Amino acid sequence: MSQRTDILLNEQFDLNYINGEIVRGESSLQHQKLLIISNKGDFKESATACVGAYGYLKDNDIAGLLSEAKKELERDGMEVISLGMVDGNINVNATYL
Repeated sequence: MSQRTDILLNEQFDLNYINGEIVRGESSLQHQKLLIISNKGDFKESATACVGAYGYLKDNDIAGLLSEAKKELERDGMEVISLGMVDGNINVNATYL
């Protein structure tokens, strides 16, 4: 399993600071979350990336959400071991290759 180190965000998706310093650390779970909740076009560098989970949930299209999430996670270089919805939460078990 490959780990990713990146700038970490807090729960509000703002930069995470400790003692005035930007926090860096293992970011695989953060990448998964951002890929799933962000909409296509949100990231200029990768305009076609992301899932836009809210739209799928609004349309009650769980199968479409999970299919698109698997595709985007794999496109980002992850091996998706399992992916599903449990009690309204998306559960992801995926690692970078």
